[in-house]
Amino acid sequence: MRLREGNPQPIEEWDYEEIMTNLNYTEMNAKALLDEIHRHLNDHRYGPLDKEIILSYIAQKERNEREREARHQADVATVESVSVLKEQVKTLQAQIQALKEQDTTFNKQVDILRAMAEASSKDAVKNRYIAVLGLALSAVSIAFAFWSFCVSNHIG
Repeated sequence: MRLREGNPQPIEEWDYEEIMTNLNYTEMNAKALLDEIHRHLNDHRYGPLDKEIILSYIAQKERNEREREARHQADVATVESVSVLKEQVKTLQAQIQALKEQDTTFNKQVDILRAMAEASSKDAVKNRYIAVLGLALSAVSIAFAFWSFCVSNHIG
């Protein structure tokens, strides 16, 4: 370790030996770190550097790595979210298909009820009331199915 007289206080300079001692680096890693910092500073000389510059550079590298890792984790979370959304789309498509089938069934019921209403003149009024009641029940059933679909998928 060398102290360089500075103004207003001395500056402590570290060479690879001090990096090895104080930061538990191997000789190869300590030399590589010094070379990397010299290149980063566009400093074409070799040898010891200000301790604060070395520690600041290491801290910045660690911050950059943490940020890179955070971005990576965010990307992974985004991919997982997309996968979940794809599954929700498949579920919604299946539910829409089920609603279409219910609608077809509903239309068949309406046709049957209309045929029944026309079948007998005595029961015509009665059959109309039954048809309206069937329509209302089917509409309520569809509305309930749609409401259930919205609630289960947190829509609206």
